[in-house]
Amino acid sequence: MEVIVRSTKFNPWVGLTKWSNCFDYISTYWTRSGVKYTGLTPEKARELE
Repeated sequence: MEVIVRSTKFNPWVGLTKWSNCFDYISTYWTRSGVKYTGLTPEKARELE
């Protein structure tokens, strides 16, 4: 069996290569302690609400 991996796109903004069937998702996630993590400061979160 032979596996051939070909890149499909190159993102010049961050210098990353995108592969076929791979996706980027931007979202929040839960930490191990059960707290929802957004990456925002409390001030920025209030501003965006």
